[in-house]
Amino acid sequence: MFTRHALALAWAGSALADGTRPCGLAAMQLRSTDHAVDLQPRFSPAEFSYSATLDFSMETFSIDAEPEAGCEVGGLPNRPFLAPAVEKGGNPKESNICARDPATGAEQWYRVSVAKLSGAETEIAGMRVRGGELVPEFRPQQRLYQVQLDVSHDFVEVDFVLQDNGQKVLWKATPEVRREGLNSQSSIVRALVMETGEQQHHQRHEVFPLDVGFTRQLSLHIESADPMKAAQGVYTINVTRGGCSKQRPLYNPRSGSCHIECPQGTYANKEASRCSYCNRNCAVCSSFSVCDLCFQDTVDTSYVLDQSDGNCTEVRGSFFKKYYWWCLSGSIFGGLILCGCLVSVCEWLCRTCCSSRRKFQLNSDSDID
Repeated sequence: MFTRHALALAWAGSALADGTRPCGLAAMQLRSTDHAVDLQPRFSPAEFSYSATLDFSMETFSIDAEPEAGCEVGGLPNRPFLAPAVEKGGNPKESNICARDPATGAEQWYRVSVAKLSGAETEIAGMRVRGGELVPEFRPQQRLYQVQLDVSHDFVEVDFVLQDNGQKVLWKATPEVRREGLNSQSSIVRALVMETGEQQHHQRHEVFPLDVGFTRQLSLHIESADPMKAAQGVYTINVTRGGCSKQRPLYNPRSGSCHIECPQGTYANKEASRCSYCNRNCAVCSSFSVCDLCFQDTVDTSYVLDQSDGNCTEVRGSFFKKYYWWCLSGSIFGGLILCGCLVSVCEWLCRTCCSSRRKFQLNSDSDID
């Protein structure tokens, strides 16, 4: 029996043997009404056998095909077919489509085997935790995982893909629990490989906070797509976040790493082993409710410290109001200079005009004599 790789090589070899390339499909897509259905493997003109699985709610499917230039499509493209019946054992339904050479009549057939989910599935298709690695590696049948989260991640970010879009999900999380003796670790990050373009199942995202050196249990509850079967399943993830070392005991959320001292705007929260943010507009503080120094005033903003809660109130003001006397003094000084300049100009004009008139009169008297 020929493998897919061998068939592809034979198809390419035939093109080289007689100098002509057989007709093929340029694109092929399976859909149910307006919803895309994923083909396995992904479509390639040299791949002739595919499989697909419909969601429980999908009643029909059709194949959209586009031939290569100079070829035409044969079979039954763009025609809806009834989905395979789940009650009859879930036997897949085959649909064939071909690319035909109108000049020679040569045909290249593509086979698509379509199955349908029963609606009782409680498995998901994929899952990963950003900044950590699932142990053991994800498998739909595996329900319990351990994750060592890198210290630089303040949140547990879980990406997952449902097996059926009709499945209902519910996330639950236990309170955080401190784990002693944890050091900062870097974990291998594995990405969920999502194909580009239109997809049958999209990646979903959920976020949970987790402090430095703490652990937390997350559980994903899956309810089947068919409400009459009401099947349920649970995926459990025990996530532990790395802690800082004794040499660098404080986690800095701005840099995402451990430090000896905290930067401006934060204070050393030893209970949480991190640099926690001061109250609003506070530059230096010993705790969230005790501020020692507000941010430095700017041209149009000043900060007033409230000792009751450690908050620095932001007061907006215009430049003119803040520097009223400076502006007034500057205006008076500028006006005096302007007046002085005007007087000087007037004096110069008077001297120039008077001297010119005197010269004219002297010249007139000499002509009369």
